Amino acid sequence: MKRLRSSPHLMRLTALVLVSSLLDACTSWHVQPLDPAHFSEAHAPKTAHVTLTSGAELTIHEPVVAGDSLIGTGEKYATSGGWVPGQRVAIPLTDIRQVTVSQFEGGKTVALVAGALTALIIAWLISCAANGCNVN
Repeated sequence: MKRLRSSPHLMRLTALVLVSSLLDACTSWHVQPLDPAHFSEAHAPKTAHVTLTSGAELTIHEPVVAGDSLIGTGEKYATSGGWVPGQRVAIPLTDIRQVTVSQFEGGKTVALVAGALTALIIAWLISCAANGCNVN
């Protein structure tokens, strides 16, 4: 334990890795039907992962179904070759095999917070047992 205490940079890096790995627990990706009710201006998800019938995959930000297309900001294949990020795109619905959207998971968030608090309490108890606690 003394080795970790003598290296605050290592402790910060460890904490950063642990926190960033747990952040994903608050959301999950779910397949979403290409229904205008799920992709309207009022109900547009922040981000959607789109799989095309060709097998290509891309990420669309603020996707909205308008007419026969999925419209949003994402990657677009340039005529010079390659994907160009940050451009407005319209993908025909017939070219889309599947769309997944990120959804907030309240239960997972509660479990994450409870687990983190439990880990902190256990670490504090171990530290107290090893070094003695001065709770005044």
